Amino acid sequence: MNRGATEMRNGRAAAAIANWEQAESIYGQAGSANGRFDSLINLANADESLGKFDQAQQRVDQAALLLPELHSPVRQLTVLVIRADLDVFMHRYSDAEDVIGQGLALSQQLRLKDAEARLQNALGNLCVRREQYAAAMNAYKTSASMAGECGDHVLRARALTNGATVAELMHDSARAVQFSHEALPEIATMGMGREKLTLLLSVGQNLESPLPAEAEKIYEQVAADAAAVGDQESLSYALGYQGRLCFSAGRRDEALRFTRRAAFIAQSIESPQALYRWQWQTGRILAAQGNLDGAIAAYEDAITALETVRLDLTLGNGNSTGGSFRQNIGPIYYELADLLLRRADKQADSEKKQVLFGRARQVVEALKSAQLEDYFQDRCEGLIKARSRPIGGIDPHTAVIYFICFSDRTEMLINIGNQITRFTVKIDSGRLRDQVLEFRENLEDRTTRHYLRNAQTLYDWLLRPIEPMLHQNKIDTLVFVPDGPLRTIPLAALHDGDDFLIARYAIAVSPGLTLMDPWPIQHRRPLVLEAGLSKARFGFPPLTFVPQELSGLKQLYSGHELLDESFVEYNLRKELLDKDYTIVHIASHVEFGSNAQSTYLITYHEKLNLDEIESLILPTRFRDRPLELLTLSCCNTAADDDRSAQGMAGVAIQAGARSAVATLWPINDVAASLLIEDFYAALHNDPNISKAKAMQHAQLKLLQDRRFRHPEYWAPYLVIGNWL
Repeated sequence: MNRGATEMRNGRAAAAIANWEQAESIYGQAGSANGRFDSLINLANADESLGKFDQAQQRVDQAALLLPELHSPVRQLTVLVIRADLDVFMHRYSDAEDVIGQGLALSQQLRLKDAEARLQNALGNLCVRREQYAAAMNAYKTSASMAGECGDHVLRARALTNGATVAELMHDSARAVQFSHEALPEIATMGMGREKLTLLLSVGQNLESPLPAEAEKIYEQVAADAAAVGDQESLSYALGYQGRLCFSAGRRDEALRFTRRAAFIAQSIESPQALYRWQWQTGRILAAQGNLDGAIAAYEDAITALETVRLDLTLGNGNSTGGSFRQNIGPIYYELADLLLRRADKQADSEKKQVLFGRARQVVEALKSAQLEDYFQDRCEGLIKARSRPIGGIDPHTAVIYFICFSDRTEMLINIGNQITRFTVKIDSGRLRDQVLEFRENLEDRTTRHYLRNAQTLYDWLLRPIEPMLHQNKIDTLVFVPDGPLRTIPLAALHDGDDFLIARYAIAVSPGLTLMDPWPIQHRRPLVLEAGLSKARFGFPPLTFVPQELSGLKQLYSGHELLDESFVEYNLRKELLDKDYTIVHIASHVEFGSNAQSTYLITYHEKLNLDEIESLILPTRFRDRPLELLTLSCCNTAADDDRSAQGMAGVAIQAGARSAVATLWPINDVAASLLIEDFYAALHNDPNISKAKAMQHAQLKLLQDRRFRHPEYWAPYLVIGNWL
């Protein structure tokens, strides 16, 4: 045990783990529950420091099983402290909130300030992940203060460094400098090891913007110390950050030398999490030097390295305190797509242009897959590849419009048949986002027509340039693959000055370029499950027209109904296991959050998150008669959060349905009932109609009703995935 502690202090976590595993085995043979518990806790902390969160979770779970025979509130608190960190790192935010609350209460009861200090640091990490920066700052300050009282220099340094990072996120450079300077004396007391070097690197990053010369000295010190103790990974980061500073200062040749040295070391120690950064940085430097081909090659190498660690990176690490997935990882994909489009501009050969357009689109497509993985915290695309095919060229009268939102413009890559045409909208991301947010807000206010100005502006930006091409090719269906803020609005409500877009085209939304089972809906006696909630539950208001909505559907398809008290998880699971339903219609509240764990379907007794919904529908994935349509007839989602909209776009993929129908905001009960009835009636009565055209029919019929002309009533319904 002591040897393990010494190895850990010296930054040799792997050697520490080997000693503690041996100690845990010996304690087990001796029947010492206390010794086994302490060994497992040490192992969990070591695994956590290495970013091996699953392994750390297993260790702490094993330790927790020993608690009943130990009768120790202190050890119970120890488990809560580690679980708090792991829940934050693994995106279990609701669990983290509960565990931190329990831990703080117990630490105050036991008057253990060291545990309370660590829990406050975990609380700061949780607040950062929720982008609650002021609350995070308070938690880090409290943690640093308590750690100082306890003489825990490492935790105080960590909390101060985290606080400096949050200050940078809040654009408070003065406070970032203050916290960094307070952290440096604490770091100086630590023995030479990985954590000391890691904290120094974090301080350097926080000082790069306000005090680049001081940051450069810190990186030089870390490089020298890392070389002296043989810490190649810290050396790679120190050199890479020096390269970044040189690049910022315009010293490009020097920047390239540092960066290539950093990449060589990262490759030699097989550290893809470092390697992708330096290959990415190499690409940026080469692009600035005008070497587009070299830059593209470097970016592609970076993404190859990134693919091996992408999911782990989304989980973060002990000192990773800020930025969303899109902010941290997204730029590498967008920058490569931009380079490919710039290369296409210089290409005279039309076939080679097509190849470059396709490559740019594939790069952004890879980001969409990564974002879905971040949202669901697993690799979901492998589950559907076997039954997917490209969406381009399926129907000659369908145009697939792929948006790529860059900071300075929006690109549209339009697939008609097997030909890609590029259009550029020279509107920067700030103007686009402002227009989209204002449009969304105005759409939800049924008392005004203020939305019309936004609808026409967005039409002029996004649709007007491509009108001639759509007319020339006799397009009747538009399939949008939206990006960024465009995922939060119903494009059907764009207006050309005479009419809404839906009046001219059937419209669908696809999460990406591949489509699950791209064939029309099977009309041979579809088996339908209708489920819904009409009563007020969990603070949500009653949906009084749900019984009428389900009744109308039952008259068309003679399906099985689960209403109110019968609409519970057990009954849903039993029905989906026992029968091959092809359509599942759910009329309830669905609340979409920024990740799968905070996205809920409300049943009579439960709030089911997307992981639980997936487990219900998973058995339908690969049967001969698939689940063709999952309809969610009512939902809530945040107006300005494209990550929550990502949850809706991911329903069809993650749940295993070929397509989904869902709404962007809560719908008037009467309007919802009428629209859904007309949608299903169109599908039922015309064996050749697509789901997109059935929805167009239903939306236009509602639009013609004087009571429901405002797009707030009809626009938010989206067909997602297979529109055929």
